[in-house]
Amino acid sequence: MDVSLWKKHIYKFELKDEYLDALGHMNNVSYFRVFEDARCKMIVAGGYTDQLMAKLQQAPVVLKIEVEFRKEVRGDHQFYVESSTLSYEGKVQKVLQELCSEELGVHCSAAFTMGLFDMQTRRLVLPNQEWLKASGLLPLT
Repeated sequence: MDVSLWKKHIYKFELKDEYLDALGHMNNVSYFRVFEDARCKMIVAGGYTDQLMAKLQQAPVVLKIEVEFRKEVRGDHQFYVESSTLSYEGKVQKVLQELCSEELGVHCSAAFTMGLFDMQTRRLVLPNQEWLKASGLLPLT
């Protein structure tokens, strides 16, 4: 598959007070909350809803996270998360998420190693067509 054709997803969000620490900087765990929200919005926009997950009994799971904090995140900018699948080999998907602002670019990047988990077999499974669409790897029809 030509990765240049894979769709990127943009998630704009408001920096909430609950995301900030006592010094007014984004708390480390809040990055993960925002990245999770962005991934959920991406897959729901791609049609992989909670109802479909329940029907198929297959849901994404995070296996590994690599994070790089580059610039502080404070309440004085507008932020968004850009999410995209970097690769999908067998049962393992690599997703890159970058928390950015228009003014300063990338503040934090995280590479997520993920898989599609089958609730019946309790194992990772190969991606189904619905999951590939939700991940931006196949066009929505």
